[in-house]
Amino acid sequence: MLQLHALGSQITVQGEGAEEAVREIGRCEALLTRFRASPLTELNTRGVLRRPPSILVDAVNHALSVARQTGGLVTPAV
Repeated sequence: MLQLHALGSQITVQGEGAEEAVREIGRCEALLTRFRASPLTELNTRGVLRRPPSILVDAVNHALSVARQTGGLVTPAV
């Protein structure tokens, strides 16, 4: 069993592939965090990225989709 703090949560990973999962969570944390320098903070500061990571594009598209589906009740624009 592996534990880490990432994406604003305490995460426990266990079972086959746990180490790989922890590496992937760390990679996502580095790209999507808003608490230190990352592509997300750069996007928030500049409003545009020349070559955004695909995971960031997917996350923003998903967040915008959820905002539409909930009529703006859930929004990424905070």
